[in-house]
Amino acid sequence: MHGDTDERADDGSDVNGNNTSSVQFHDAYGFEIEIDSEDQENILRCLRLEQKQSVRWNEELRQHSSESLQHTATVKKLCRGGIPPELRKHVWLHLSGAHAIKHASGTFGYMYYIEKSKLNENCRRQIDLDVPRTFPNNQWIQSDVGQVSLKRVLYAFSAENTVIGYCQGMNYVAAMLLLALEYDEEAAFWTMCCLIGHDTRDGILYHDLYANNLSGCHVEMRSLDMLVESKLPKLAKHMKGLECGMTMLATEWFLCLFSTTLPAETTFRIWDALFSEGPKILYRISIALLKLHESILLAAENSGELLRNMRAAAAKEYDRDELLHIAFDGIGRLPMNRIEKFRHEKQRMVDKEIALRETRAKLKQAVQETDSLGQQQWVMMEGEQEFISCHEEDLLRQEGMHASRSHVKTMERFR
Repeated sequence: MHGDTDERADDGSDVNGNNTSSVQFHDAYGFEIEIDSEDQENILRCLRLEQKQSVRWNEELRQHSSESLQHTATVKKLCRGGIPPELRKHVWLHLSGAHAIKHASGTFGYMYYIEKSKLNENCRRQIDLDVPRTFPNNQWIQSDVGQVSLKRVLYAFSAENTVIGYCQGMNYVAAMLLLALEYDEEAAFWTMCCLIGHDTRDGILYHDLYANNLSGCHVEMRSLDMLVESKLPKLAKHMKGLECGMTMLATEWFLCLFSTTLPAETTFRIWDALFSEGPKILYRISIALLKLHESILLAAENSGELLRNMRAAAAKEYDRDELLHIAFDGIGRLPMNRIEKFRHEKQRMVDKEIALRETRAKLKQAVQETDSLGQQQWVMMEGEQEFISCHEEDLLRQEGMHASRSHVKTMERFR
């Protein structure tokens, strides 16, 4: 979470053992944070650069009609440098496509979907459970107005995208959209629709990322695994030895788009680039975070320590310029066709695993004892059990992964 800026020992030292004095306050978005003197220096340095960036953005918008903001090389470069908070709403709505689909929606607008959501009480019930525990350290989200606004955005989305409905993780994304888009519910709703997509409309994020079985998330994690092996082989080997796969580490990064991991403004800087360049940014940031903190991750002696070290370090990423610099200039080329190749391979693997699990579930359901009338029911034959088990083991061998309980629990948290 944003307020969990660092994990301190009893003596007040940080993860590197340095004694620091800290101050607590609420940031510009209402998050309660705790920062030390080094964090303050990083924040001030970034703010000075952002003032210069604001001049560049205003010049760009003066030269070109704001209504025709396009995905040009200039806009891409500006987004990488960050969008000024006061311009973020306007730029995001145009680059994401939210402005266009809102005006093309006709009578099927935001209020229509809020009303339609009443037909799905299950989604609304889960949303009602999750909203109160979304960012407990944020003043506005926890206010009565914030709670109502967040529920309404999620209600509307669940009705607009009936295939997905609602998935845990969306609540954090919707909350951050509201904070960045000046608490505008309708803007947050349409932008979320563009991020996640629809069965008839591609989204910015990989399809099925939020599916009921999280199949898209499994694909992204396994693709990221392959890229980390290529970009950071020493760390990949170390993590494999600790049986700490990307699913344990990065599932939350992708489902919550770093909003529960990084400080708010750092998260928004990543989203600036996400709306400009697409989901490749999530891979770049993931690898950049791992590279930036590789030394403390390599020092971890078990998976729990590695995860704690990564979370503590990421929560103090107030130097967003450094993180973005490494993401774009410090990890080498990351062509989209390479990511798509990995995705294609892993999608086939995930589809096979899901099909096998469904087959096993159906066969188990068919297993029954002889009923009271003595009629013999279907029974799973030993050969069928062996067939499924062998294929599952073969899939895991091909994937080079161990089916650990912790791996499963990580995915279960978001189902």
